[in-house]
Formats: sequence, C-alpha cells, structure tokens
Amino acid sequence: MRFAFGHSKADSQLTKRAIMLMALFFVSVFLFFPNESQASTKPSWYPQKSCRSTWNGRDRTKFDPSLDRNYEAYKLRLKREKIDRRACHKDWTILVYMAADNDLSPYALWDLAEMEGRFAGKTRAGSTLNSDLVVQVYTDDLSGVRRLHMFLRDDRPYRSPQSKAEFAGLDLNSIASPVVSMEPETVPHSKPSHTERLHTFLEWALREYPSENTMVILWGHGQGWTAYPSGPTTIPGRLLSETDIPDIVHALPQPGIRKTFGGVLFLPQTGERLTIPDLRDIFSDVVTRTLEGNPIDLYVSDACLMQMAEVATELAPFTRYISGSAQVQSYLGLPYRRLMYEINSGRYLGTGRLTGGRDRALLVAEMLPSLAERSFNPTKGDQGKADPEAHKNFTMSSLYSAGLVTEFSDSLSAFSMAMIEYLNEDQFRALDVALVMRSAPSFMGGGKDLGAFLGLLRILLDKERLQKGASQSSERLYLQIDRLIDSIDASTVARAYGESYLSASTPFYLLGYRAFGIWIPSNAQEFRERSADFAQSSLHAKSHWLDWVRLVLTHR
Repeated sequence: MRFAFGHSKADSQLTKRAIMLMALFFVSVFLFFPNESQASTKPSWYPQKSCRSTWNGRDRTKFDPSLDRNYEAYKLRLKREKIDRRACHKDWTILVYMAADNDLSPYALWDLAEMEGRFAGKTRAGSTLNSDLVVQVYTDDLSGVRRLHMFLRDDRPYRSPQSKAEFAGLDLNSIASPVVSMEPETVPHSKPSHTERLHTFLEWALREYPSENTMVILWGHGQGWTAYPSGPTTIPGRLLSETDIPDIVHALPQPGIRKTFGGVLFLPQTGERLTIPDLRDIFSDVVTRTLEGNPIDLYVSDACLMQMAEVATELAPFTRYISGSAQVQSYLGLPYRRLMYEINSGRYLGTGRLTGGRDRALLVAEMLPSLAERSFNPTKGDQGKADPEAHKNFTMSSLYSAGLVTEFSDSLSAFSMAMIEYLNEDQFRALDVALVMRSAPSFMGGGKDLGAFLGLLRILLDKERLQKGASQSSERLYLQIDRLIDSIDASTVARAYGESYLSASTPFYLLGYRAFGIWIPSNAQEFRERSADFAQSSLHAKSHWLDWVRLVLTHR
C-alpha cells in the first residue's frame, strides 16, 4: 500500500517523477529478471538439468523414516539407487540459520514444527521436488549445533500451537526431520563464532542443494546496525516532552532504554552478535567464490529491527531482494508452514498470475509482507491466534537491492546536501528540525521510519511557508524530500503494516510510513555515543546524512 501525502505538483514535476520511477523500474528489470543470457552465468559447478526432468517428475529424495534410520542411511540408500542431488537443480533452496541458544529456544522448536507440519490432504511442507529446506540450529540445551534437512512430517497431523508452553519442555529430539550433521556447541580451546559457522553453512549448503533460486534467512535476535562485535552501547531514553505535535507523539509506541544494541544473532547473556560488516563480508565471499558472482536471490531477516537503510544498503550488492521488519516483531517469526506451501505449490499467494511467474524470487519477495500480515490476523491467522497483539505494531517490507545501490543512495545524498544548505541559511531552523527528529516515530535503538520522518519534515516546511514564506533552500529541500520518497517507493517491492499504522483513529497513515528505518538520533548524547559506529556504514560514508545530523544536534 502506498500513502498519498503532501501538496499537488505541477505537471512538469509529475512528469519528472514518472520518468525517474520508470527508469528505475527498467533498470531493475534488466539487472534482475532472469533470461536466457543470465542462465549461462550460473556457477561452473551448477547442474544445468532440473531435478524434475532428471527424475521424471517424481520426488526421489524424500526422506522415508520406514527405510532410513538416519541421514547417513538415507544418503547410502540414495547412492545405491544412483540418485545424486548435487547433479540436478530444484526451483528453490531455503537456508535458515537459527541462533536460538538463548530465550528463543521454544520459538525455534515452534518454527521447526511449522516447517515440517503437513496440510490436510496436502504434501507441501518441508522439502519437495520443488525445494530443499535446510536449517542450522542452536538451542539453549547445549546439545550441539545441528543441521536439519526439513521434510513433511506424516506420522501425525499438524495442530497449530497456542503458546510457547507447548515447547518449553521439549528439545530438538521432538523434531522428526533428519539430522544431516551435528557438532559440539563448543570445542576445546575455541568457540567458533556465528561468522565462521554461517559462512561454512552457506558454502556447504549452496553446493549440496543447487537451485535456481536461493533464500537465506537469519533467525534470532536482531538490533539493526552495528560494526562492533560485542560490548555495551548505551542508548538514551527518548525525549518527547514537547507538545507541539501531541496527537502524533502520544499515539506512537515508544521504545524503552537498552544498554546494548546492534547486530543480529545477538546473545543477551554475553553481548556477542554478528556485526553487519561481518554479514556483508560473508555474503561477499559466498557470492564471489561459491556462487562465482551470482547474487543471493532473497535475504530475509527473521529478527527485529533489521530493515534499516544502513543494513540493507550494506547487503544490497550481494542480493537481489531484501525482506525484513523495521519494528520489534513477534517472537513467533515468519509463518514457515504457509511459506513452504506457497513456494512448493507455486501459488505465491496468487501473485504469479499477475506477473506471469517469471521471477520466482520476486514473487516470494512480493508475497512475504502480505503472508506475514495474514498470519498475524488475530481471528484468522495461526500466529495471530497465539499472539493476538502482534498485528498492531507489525511492519514488514521487501526491497529491490538494485534500487538501494542506485537511486536511493543518490537521493539520500542529495537530500542531505539540501538539508545542510537549509540549516546553514538560518541557524534557528536547527531547533525545529531537532523537534522533528525527536518526534519522529521510533523503533528501539534509535531507528526511525524514514518515510514518517520525511512526512513530519514536510509539516515543518509547510508551517514555515505559511509564517515566513518560501525560501530557495526550503523549496530545494522540499523537492529533495519528494525525490527521496519516490526513490524509497521505487526500491520497494511490497510492504505491510499492523493495525496501529493504518487505523483512521491514529495519525500514522498521514505521515507516509514506509516500513523502512534509518538512524535518527534524538539528542546530542545519543549522537556522540553512536555516530562513530554508524559512520562505518557504507551508506553514511558517502551520504552526508551524519553531517546534517551533527549540525542539528551539536551546532557544528
């Protein structure tokens, strides 16, 4: 859904915006839609023949508990029957890296049960002729790091859980899908980091289960951008005592104070986390060496707060699409059972009929926000029934990586330069902009919705027009706000929001929410404490974003 906000434009400006949007669309089509010439760019080890044609339309790699005592016996049976999965490709390989060696363990078991849960009269769960679903999982029982090849569980019907209590007393032995391999959680004299283990997992799985499309999902605690591997980062509380925009301020869900912040696969006990530069380097190496220059088709963060501009632009050169939530999300995570059904059935919530089904990665990226939104419906969705409040503040978006590395980055830089000019023209403007920064809808950790912030900034410029008249710098800033919003929209495949953002009883929808965050510190202390960290992002190294923020908060 897109939000209309602001003044009508002259025909010439509408034309310019239309040309820009169409140009970006055609660039995306050229770069990312598969065609015959792109098919030849697959890695040298990639098997050209599909598993469907190789096996005459039969799923010959289904795990059978009556025949296969374990995964080793399963592999021996396939070898005897001369079935080689590495010699053909499927439509999809979905790789899930689950860091649940913390308070998330019951939810990991919940999601694993979803992945192998069958539908009545259907056999669309887990791995099929169309896909392989492989998970590397850590839980809090320290039993070891397991790789699971997820298959349909047909020994009992699936029943939607109602609470985490159903999994609190269970461990990974409750999951029926076979263990591919298992290693100790820790080894003598060393503790392999998530950096090493994620890299190894991706390298292994991409070759073991070749496919036309690859989805990589990071599952765990997420806290947005950081380049620091561990240690506390103080996040000050929000300062929203002003009443200049009372309806907006009081309607927003406000984050609490956190002492540590940033990264993904965060371990609360120790403060360890996978930094975003580390994740970027893993993707860069896997794309360069293993995939021989081919990008990961879809990267998904099943974690809180990860759909930030700083994170997405860091990963964009190595991906085609990026999906995730800018908000704190429910511990229930993605609706994996329905996700696998849609992928394995080829339905993609019907979006394939609209686009011709040419680019399956685009179909999944387009589907994910809507799929999550439906699942969190408190009366009809499986997850919504278990967590009736989750739908209220839910957000999710899917982004075109191509748009992030081209038009969005350029537009953010142009906006920042216009903001610097605007602030330098009148030093008192910094006070008004500081209020807008503090009042912008916030996520935990200083991330704020970029679209809503730009909506508030428009309100400020409109007020200035009425009181003082327009100036050249304010008009240029207004134009750059429009351009930046257009670039966000052109870089967005799909987005969805919870009830709090869409209800007519709240002012959210008037601000132009985009389900896409960026760091906007609320005060000088927060800027001093975290600016060195954010300055390490490739986005801020060239966007001048931190320069105008510094002008507002430190007056220099």
